[in-house]
Amino acid sequence: MTDPQPFRTGPVDETPPAEPAVEPDAAPASAPSAAPPVDATAAPAPEADPASAPPPRTRRPAPRALLGALSLVFALATIVCVIVGVELANALHAIEAAVAAVLGVATSLAAVVLGVIALVRGRGRLLGIVGIVLGILVNPLVLTYGLAYLGGL
Repeated sequence: MTDPQPFRTGPVDETPPAEPAVEPDAAPASAPSAAPPVDATAAPAPEADPASAPPPRTRRPAPRALLGALSLVFALATIVCVIVGVELANALHAIEAAVAAVLGVATSLAAVVLGVIALVRGRGRLLGIVGIVLGILVNPLVLTYGLAYLGGL
């Protein structure tokens, strides 16, 4: 944009400036604006009340320790399965004891996997570590071979 009155040195001219020159691509002053015409018979649009609008839906964040807590729950379920399996084996119910042992192995595996995920992702690290340790130590296979080894010493 250029200044219509460039800086001049010398006496100051007090006469009012002439009308500004109209650029050829400028719209005439009497031309209607680009806004659409307003219908006088139309009802005014209701104002949106921000207080009555429902809040935006957001996802609720998952509890931070959920994976670690699930790991611990599966480790405790492994302990229950082992106790039930040993009691069934003592009562000479071999098939039911084998089912309890398989369930114990499965819950132990779930406890270890969930504990590792909790440890890596930071979702209940302490509970995940406890779940991993219990899941490994209370696994029926580890107990069987570990106790057999200790019995042979």
